[in-house]
Amino acid sequence: MARKPVTPEATVERPRADLVYVGGDSHEHVLLSSMWLGPQIRHTVDPTEMTELEVSIDRQGRNGSPYNIINDPEVALLTTRQGAHDYVAELNTFWGTDVAPPEKPDPLTGCYVLVISGNRRTIGLGNVTARRGLRPDDVAMGVVGLRDITFKQALLRQLQENEHVNVVLEEEARAIRLLYDDMTATNPGLDKKDFAAIIGKRPARVYDALLFCELPAEVQSAVENGDFSYGIAVKMASAQRKYLRRHQLWSRQGRIADADKDLSPAQWAAERTINLSLKLRELKERSRRGASEKLGQFVAAHLRDLRFANRMDQNPLELMAQEESIGQDRAKLVLALARVSLANLGAAVRFDPEVLVRALERDANLLTPAQLLQKAIELALPAPVVPIRASRRRRGAAA
Repeated sequence: MARKPVTPEATVERPRADLVYVGGDSHEHVLLSSMWLGPQIRHTVDPTEMTELEVSIDRQGRNGSPYNIINDPEVALLTTRQGAHDYVAELNTFWGTDVAPPEKPDPLTGCYVLVISGNRRTIGLGNVTARRGLRPDDVAMGVVGLRDITFKQALLRQLQENEHVNVVLEEEARAIRLLYDDMTATNPGLDKKDFAAIIGKRPARVYDALLFCELPAEVQSAVENGDFSYGIAVKMASAQRKYLRRHQLWSRQGRIADADKDLSPAQWAAERTINLSLKLRELKERSRRGASEKLGQFVAAHLRDLRFANRMDQNPLELMAQEESIGQDRAKLVLALARVSLANLGAAVRFDPEVLVRALERDANLLTPAQLLQKAIELALPAPVVPIRASRRRRGAAA
């Protein structure tokens, strides 16, 4: 497909006629072959997103560019070879990797170029230009260059840049945990709220990230595999902390089973958290298979193992119904959860399931599962008897 000839605009310097210039709002270019792509916070790339990005790149851009890069990548421009080696050494220590630094400086800037943000844009441009028959040495990419920045400064900029993209929360959480541990090693009194301000994140997001990283590796992997959401995992991490407190209480009361006495409190709590995740996963799988008529029996059978649920701020089963897509038969699912909630409340209530289901189906597409659950409980519980009192006017008239 032939391209229209491009007339460079006077605002962007293009000293070499043999290069294809892309982007350049910052008026600085480096060779595409000089862009060093190292480990980043985001290491999961959605193939569909990459396809859409490449389609976007493969069209006429601004400043007379034959390709469309909306925002120039941000890069570290390190002026010395030793600076590049120090940067990569610090990166390897932080991420636990063993990658080599760039071998030679960029011929356009004379600097070693390490990408801070814009990995996907850089990869996408490389794929698009390769399909057009261009080599990385033929393309000059516009960048926002930060000279002699340290790795830790670059990492903070990555975290802030990720506010504007669809970051994978569990990947961001691990970066936040590593950075928090690194900062508190040199500053033990660093408050989490102050740390959140330093990295440009909301405190709640930082608290959730640190909590998520307390979970066993098996549970974190389950989130990555899509078994349940990051939000559910954070709630399970809260439950794990409650398990720890329970272990302390039961140890004083002599209630820890003999088989568990060799386990540390952290191991004891982790085992129960893993068991909880397995049960939630099984519940989700059963509901996906359409086994809603057996869901109430399944939940009731495992209620003993989930006995801490009514001591939490919110029942984890309710949470799962609220935050996950777990089947289309919402009314029956909510009815099953209502049975559990009523059992937790110790309410001896008799109700006709079919009547409840019909009542709930009317609002199934209008209310959230949590609201449906609340309505189910209200419908099932006997209405309180409220004495009718005469108004003052009527009492006065009677007098």
